[in-house]
Amino acid sequence: LQDKADLTIRQLAFQVRDNMEPAQAVVESVADAIERGTILRDEPTHFRHFLEGALSGVPQISIVAFIGADLRGYAAQRSDGKLATQAVNFARDQQVAQNLKTVGDLRRTTWVGPVWRPQIKSTVLVARRGVYRDGKLIGVVVALVRIRELSSYLEKSTADTNVHAFILLDRWRVLAHPELVNGVPGREWRPTPALAELHDPVMRNLWNPAFSEKPMVAARPPLENRLVNADGVTYVVFYKKIPGYSTGQW
Repeated sequence: LQDKADLTIRQLAFQVRDNMEPAQAVVESVADAIERGTILRDEPTHFRHFLEGALSGVPQISIVAFIGADLRGYAAQRSDGKLATQAVNFARDQQVAQNLKTVGDLRRTTWVGPVWRPQIKSTVLVARRGVYRDGKLIGVVVALVRIRELSSYLEKSTADTNVHAFILLDRWRVLAHPELVNGVPGREWRPTPALAELHDPVMRNLWNPAFSEKPMVAARPPLENRLVNADGVTYVVFYKKIPGYSTGQW
């Protein structure tokens, strides 16, 4: 059972990587093109077509955008299967303005989030990289991946199995879970639900010492396991840390 759990988690971690890293590659490609002068901000039509082309082949990305140091730029967005690009102005968006002021050195792509974006009514993970000319930061390229897409991807990856997959952020917040695919009627989590907010009794009891405990036979590190009681049934939960694509530990 332990060997099967370890293999399953490693496969899921690879699949998560394969789902997230294309977004990182898009950010790097767009940032490189702007730095080289292949696409120019003062050529709007060319710039918009380039962003839509970058977005078109990566369905897990909802938005890819370039935001200049003046907080103006262009954003290509996927909506109902269609792509559209528009000029954007984030001068009044305090979240974006603050992020640009505190980005530090962005010569490498980094991931931040989860962040609630009211404009698209979604919680997203953000891949970002700075664009530099003559050593000066002139803007940032970002790609937004909805966490709902991550839940959907895990659900599809474990279809027709008895595996119940999830991803936690810093142990207490939920990044991916079947309940997050379509949401729960009447609930809107901003940015992510706590374990206690899920309907899933196993998740709610995962760290509760009254309902869960370490088994007598512990899993081999780095794999860990717990026995969790939910509604009179005892479940074995296997878990381990995996490389994350946000702020915080997955």
